Amino acid sequence: PPRSTLFPYTTLFRSKLAKERAKLASDRDYLKKKLENPQFVEKAPVDVLEKSRAKLAEAELALTKIDEALGRLGA
Repeated sequence: PPRSTLFPYTTLFRSKLAKERAKLASDRDYLKKKLENPQFVEKAPVDVLEKSRAKLAEAELALTKIDEALGRLGA
């Protein structure tokens, strides 16, 4: 397809990625703050800490992938 035909799709995709990136960044920041809170770490059950750490790692990996995709799109 001609490049002009792809433009709306690229813009839409870039917009969706940017929106998803903002949500992931917010989630990552929340989880980091929670895990940096000594009271939370002391009182939380081990499984809750493990789940929070796993979610943080997933969010950071997803952010990296989104940043790479946005880079390829020239965003």
